[in-house]
Amino acid sequence: MPVLRILSAVLVISTTASCSILAPLFGGGDRAEDASPYAAAMADFSLCETASSEAERAAAAARLAAAAGTMSSVSQPSNTDHFYEMDRVVAAHDRCQAVLSSR
Repeated sequence: MPVLRILSAVLVISTTASCSILAPLFGGGDRAEDASPYAAAMADFSLCETASSEAERAAAAARLAAAAGTMSSVSQPSNTDHFYEMDRVVAAHDRCQAVLSSR
């Protein structure tokens, strides 16, 4: 019986390791190469607001500007949420520029 409990525990852990709730426990989660351009842009937007150094904020702003330009240039996206995400990235870019100019 203990063998079945151990096997079931291993099965549960291995199948739930990919869940977003448990991903930090098992080393999963959003890695840079897995992130969508939208997720990466939103992470840069967060850095633009919260980074401790001016250089980090400027680098995040540059990446955000590039993402806004890249997303705006797509006219026939395969992602159904592309235009919604693009609008958010462009708005985030505008806000980031306003934050940088006010500091």
